[in-house]
Amino acid sequence: MTAGEALNPGWVFPRAALISLPLITVVYVWLNAAYLLTLPVDEMKGAQTIAVDFAFAIGGSAAGDAVGVGVSLSAFGALNGSLFGGSRLVHAMGKSGTLPSVLGIEATVFGRQTPIAAILSQASLISVLVIAVGTFKTIVRIHIFAQWWFYLSTIVALLYLRRSEPDLKRPFRVPTVLPVLFVMASAFVCGVLIWQSPVECGVSLAVLAAGTPIYFLQRRERRRGAQSFDSSNTGGNSETTPLL
Repeated sequence: MTAGEALNPGWVFPRAALISLPLITVVYVWLNAAYLLTLPVDEMKGAQTIAVDFAFAIGGSAAGDAVGVGVSLSAFGALNGSLFGGSRLVHAMGKSGTLPSVLGIEATVFGRQTPIAAILSQASLISVLVIAVGTFKTIVRIHIFAQWWFYLSTIVALLYLRRSEPDLKRPFRVPTVLPVLFVMASAFVCGVLIWQSPVECGVSLAVLAAGTPIYFLQRRERRRGAQSFDSSNTGGNSETTPLL
Protein backbone atom coordinates (compact mmCIF):
# COMPACT_ATOMS: atom_id res chain seq x y z
CA MET A 1 0.00 0.00 0.00
CA THR A 2 2.86 2.38 0.71
CA ALA A 3 4.95 1.47 -2.34
CA GLY A 4 3.91 4.76 -3.93
CA GLU A 5 5.69 6.64 -1.13
CA ALA A 6 9.07 4.95 -1.81
CA LEU A 7 11.51 6.02 -4.49
CA ASN A 8 12.63 2.46 -5.24
CA PRO A 9 10.12 0.04 -3.69
CA GLY A 10 11.63 -3.00 -5.37
CA TRP A 11 14.88 -2.36 -3.48
CA VAL A 12 13.52 -0.83 -0.26
CA PHE A 13 10.68 -3.15 0.76
CA PRO A 14 12.44 -6.54 0.64
CA ARG A 15 15.29 -5.18 2.75
CA ALA A 16 12.91 -3.43 5.12
CA ALA A 17 11.02 -6.69 5.65
CA LEU A 18 14.20 -8.75 6.14
CA ILE A 19 15.47 -6.30 8.76
CA SER A 20 12.30 -5.26 10.56
CA LEU A 21 10.45 -8.57 10.93
CA PRO A 22 13.20 -10.48 12.77
CA LEU A 23 13.96 -7.41 14.88
CA ILE A 24 10.33 -6.90 15.89
CA THR A 25 9.94 -10.61 16.65
CA VAL A 26 12.97 -10.59 18.95
CA VAL A 27 11.81 -7.43 20.75
CA TYR A 28 8.28 -8.78 21.14
CA VAL A 29 9.45 -12.10 22.61
CA TRP A 30 11.92 -10.30 24.88
CA LEU A 31 9.24 -7.95 26.22
CA ASN A 32 6.79 -10.76 26.91
CA ALA A 33 9.50 -12.71 28.74
CA ALA A 34 10.25 -9.62 30.82
CA TYR A 35 6.55 -9.23 31.67
CA LEU A 36 6.30 -12.88 32.77
CA LEU A 37 9.43 -12.63 34.91
CA THR A 38 8.37 -9.37 36.60
CA LEU A 39 4.59 -9.35 36.98
CA PRO A 40 2.36 -12.04 38.52
CA VAL A 41 0.20 -13.85 35.99
CA ASP A 42 -3.00 -13.03 37.91
CA GLU A 43 -2.13 -9.34 37.77
CA MET A 44 -1.49 -9.46 34.03
CA LYS A 45 -4.88 -11.08 33.32
CA GLY A 46 -6.81 -7.96 34.27
CA ALA A 47 -4.22 -5.40 33.19
CA GLN A 48 -5.26 -2.75 30.67
CA THR A 49 -1.83 -1.09 30.39
CA ILE A 50 0.61 -3.90 31.02
CA ALA A 51 3.63 -2.00 29.69
CA VAL A 52 2.98 0.86 32.12
CA ASP A 53 2.48 -1.59 34.99
CA PHE A 54 5.77 -3.27 34.10
CA ALA A 55 7.59 0.07 34.09
CA PHE A 56 6.10 1.00 37.47
CA ALA A 57 7.27 -2.33 38.88
CA ILE A 58 10.91 -1.93 37.81
CA GLY A 59 11.42 1.85 37.86
CA GLY A 60 8.73 3.54 39.86
CA SER A 61 6.32 6.29 38.86
CA ALA A 62 8.81 8.16 36.66
CA ALA A 63 9.44 5.08 34.52
CA GLY A 64 5.71 4.35 34.34
CA ASP A 65 4.94 7.89 33.16
CA ALA A 66 7.73 7.73 30.57
CA VAL A 67 6.46 4.42 29.18
CA GLY A 68 2.91 5.83 29.10
CA VAL A 69 4.12 8.72 26.94
CA GLY A 70 6.01 6.27 24.73
CA VAL A 71 2.92 4.09 24.27
CA SER A 72 0.90 7.17 23.28
CA LEU A 73 3.53 8.20 20.73
CA SER A 74 3.60 4.64 19.39
CA ALA A 75 -0.18 4.71 18.96
CA PHE A 76 0.07 7.97 17.01
CA GLY A 77 2.79 6.43 14.84
CA ALA A 78 0.62 3.41 14.09
CA LEU A 79 -2.29 5.73 13.29
CA ASN A 80 -0.08 7.69 10.91
CA GLY A 81 0.98 4.51 9.11
CA SER A 82 -2.58 3.22 8.84
CA LEU A 83 -3.88 6.56 7.58
CA PHE A 84 -1.27 7.01 4.88
CA GLY A 85 -1.13 3.33 3.89
CA GLY A 86 -4.90 3.02 3.59
CA SER A 87 -5.28 6.33 1.78
CA ARG A 88 -2.59 5.35 -0.72
CA LEU A 89 -4.64 2.27 -1.60
CA VAL A 90 -7.82 4.34 -1.98
CA HIS A 91 -5.90 6.85 -4.10
CA ALA A 92 -4.59 4.13 -6.42
CA MET A 93 -8.09 2.69 -6.86
CA GLY A 94 -9.42 6.18 -7.66
CA LYS A 95 -6.70 6.72 -10.26
CA SER A 96 -7.37 3.34 -11.89
CA GLY A 97 -11.14 3.85 -11.97
CA THR A 98 -11.98 1.08 -9.52
CA LEU A 99 -13.40 3.74 -7.17
CA PRO A 100 -14.77 7.18 -8.10
CA SER A 101 -12.07 9.22 -9.82
CA VAL A 102 -12.47 12.07 -7.31
CA LEU A 103 -10.59 9.90 -4.80
CA GLY A 104 -7.52 10.07 -7.05
CA ILE A 105 -7.17 13.86 -6.72
CA GLU A 106 -3.73 14.92 -5.51
CA ALA A 107 -2.33 18.11 -4.00
CA THR A 108 1.24 19.38 -3.66
CA VAL A 109 2.27 19.43 0.01
CA PHE A 110 5.87 20.31 0.92
CA GLY A 111 6.85 19.81 -2.69
CA ARG A 112 5.39 16.30 -3.00
CA GLN A 113 2.20 14.97 -4.51
CA THR A 114 -0.13 13.94 -1.67
CA PRO A 115 -3.36 11.89 -2.08
CA ILE A 116 -5.38 14.57 -0.34
CA ALA A 117 -8.84 13.40 -1.44
CA ALA A 118 -8.21 9.84 -0.26
CA ILE A 119 -6.83 11.02 3.08
CA LEU A 120 -9.80 13.33 3.73
CA SER A 121 -12.34 10.69 2.71
CA GLN A 122 -10.77 8.06 4.93
CA ALA A 123 -10.52 10.45 7.89
CA SER A 124 -14.18 11.43 7.41
CA LEU A 125 -15.33 7.81 7.35
CA ILE A 126 -13.32 7.04 10.48
CA SER A 127 -14.86 10.02 12.26
CA VAL A 128 -18.36 8.89 11.33
CA LEU A 129 -17.58 5.38 12.57
CA VAL A 130 -16.30 6.70 15.90
CA ILE A 131 -19.43 8.81 16.39
CA ALA A 132 -21.81 6.04 15.31
CA VAL A 133 -20.27 3.19 17.31
CA GLY A 134 -18.98 5.09 20.30
CA THR A 135 -17.17 2.20 22.03
CA PHE A 136 -13.47 2.05 21.23
CA LYS A 137 -13.26 -1.70 21.88
CA THR A 138 -16.03 -2.36 19.35
CA ILE A 139 -14.31 -0.17 16.75
CA VAL A 140 -11.05 -2.03 17.25
CA ARG A 141 -12.76 -5.41 16.77
CA ILE A 142 -14.47 -4.24 13.58
CA HIS A 143 -11.24 -2.78 12.23
CA ILE A 144 -9.00 -5.72 13.14
CA PHE A 145 -11.27 -8.22 11.38
CA ALA A 146 -11.48 -6.06 8.24
CA GLN A 147 -7.72 -5.64 8.30
CA TRP A 148 -7.00 -9.37 8.50
CA TRP A 149 -9.68 -10.10 5.91
CA PHE A 150 -7.88 -7.77 3.50
CA TYR A 151 -4.55 -9.38 4.33
CA LEU A 152 -6.05 -12.75 3.49
CA SER A 153 -7.69 -11.51 0.29
CA THR A 154 -4.53 -9.75 -0.89
CA ILE A 155 -2.30 -12.81 -0.57
CA VAL A 156 -4.94 -15.05 -2.16
CA ALA A 157 -4.97 -12.57 -5.08
CA LEU A 158 -1.17 -12.76 -5.19
CA LEU A 159 -1.29 -16.54 -5.52
CA TYR A 160 -3.96 -16.25 -8.22
CA LEU A 161 -1.86 -13.78 -10.21
CA ARG A 162 1.16 -16.06 -9.98
CA ARG A 163 -0.86 -18.73 -11.73
CA SER A 164 -2.89 -16.59 -14.14
CA GLU A 165 -0.12 -14.14 -15.14
CA PRO A 166 3.24 -15.86 -14.57
CA ASP A 167 5.10 -13.42 -16.86
CA LEU A 168 3.92 -10.28 -15.05
CA LYS A 169 6.76 -7.99 -14.02
CA ARG A 170 7.49 -8.36 -10.31
CA PRO A 171 10.08 -6.19 -8.51
CA PHE A 172 10.74 -8.98 -6.03
CA ARG A 173 9.52 -12.52 -5.38
CA VAL A 174 9.30 -14.83 -2.39
CA PRO A 175 8.99 -18.62 -2.31
CA THR A 176 5.38 -19.73 -2.82
CA VAL A 177 5.35 -21.53 0.51
CA LEU A 178 5.54 -18.21 2.37
CA PRO A 179 2.28 -16.71 1.01
CA VAL A 180 0.59 -20.11 1.44
CA LEU A 181 1.59 -20.17 5.12
CA PHE A 182 0.41 -16.58 5.49
CA VAL A 183 -2.98 -17.44 3.99
CA MET A 184 -3.36 -20.27 6.47
CA ALA A 185 -2.40 -18.04 9.39
CA SER A 186 -4.73 -15.24 8.24
CA ALA A 187 -7.63 -17.67 7.82
CA PHE A 188 -6.99 -18.96 11.35
CA VAL A 189 -6.99 -15.41 12.78
CA CYS A 190 -10.22 -14.53 10.93
CA GLY A 191 -11.84 -17.73 12.21
CA VAL A 192 -10.85 -16.97 15.81
CA LEU A 193 -12.17 -13.40 15.52
CA ILE A 194 -15.50 -14.62 14.14
CA TRP A 195 -15.76 -17.14 16.97
CA GLN A 196 -14.97 -14.54 19.65
CA SER A 197 -16.83 -11.51 18.20
CA PRO A 198 -19.46 -12.68 15.70
CA VAL A 199 -21.50 -9.46 15.83
CA GLU A 200 -18.57 -7.12 15.24
CA CYS A 201 -17.21 -9.35 12.47
CA GLY A 202 -20.66 -9.45 10.87
CA VAL A 203 -20.80 -5.66 10.87
CA SER A 204 -17.33 -5.55 9.33
CA LEU A 205 -18.32 -7.98 6.57
CA ALA A 206 -21.52 -6.01 5.92
CA VAL A 207 -19.51 -2.79 5.47
CA LEU A 208 -17.12 -4.55 3.11
CA ALA A 209 -20.00 -6.07 1.15
CA ALA A 210 -21.64 -2.64 0.82
CA GLY A 211 -18.75 -1.56 -1.39
CA THR A 212 -19.23 -4.44 -3.83
CA PRO A 213 -22.01 -2.76 -5.90
CA ILE A 214 -19.87 0.38 -6.21
CA TYR A 215 -16.96 -1.69 -7.49
CA PHE A 216 -18.99 -3.44 -10.18
CA LEU A 217 -20.70 -0.17 -11.17
CA GLN A 218 -17.34 1.55 -11.58
CA ARG A 219 -15.96 -1.40 -13.54
CA ARG A 220 -18.94 -1.34 -15.89
CA GLU A 221 -18.57 2.40 -16.46
CA ARG A 222 -14.85 1.98 -17.09
CA ARG A 223 -15.48 -0.75 -19.67
CA ARG A 224 -18.16 1.35 -21.32
CA GLY A 225 -15.77 4.28 -21.53
CA ALA A 226 -13.05 2.09 -23.02
CA GLN A 227 -15.45 0.72 -25.65
CA SER A 228 -16.55 4.25 -26.58
CA PHE A 229 -12.94 5.31 -26.94
CA ASP A 230 -12.11 2.29 -29.13
CA SER A 231 -15.11 2.85 -31.38
CA SER A 232 -14.27 6.54 -31.82
CA ASN A 233 -10.74 5.60 -32.89
CA THR A 234 -11.83 2.93 -35.39
CA GLY A 235 -13.94 5.21 -37.54
CA GLY A 236 -13.29 6.33 -41.09
CA ASN A 237 -10.39 8.58 -40.14
CA SER A 238 -7.21 6.55 -39.76
CA GLU A 239 -5.29 9.43 -38.14
CA THR A 240 -5.22 9.65 -34.39
CA THR A 241 -5.78 12.89 -32.57
CA PRO A 242 -3.61 13.52 -29.50
CA LEU A 243 -5.58 13.72 -26.28
CA LEU A 244 -3.25 16.36 -24.82
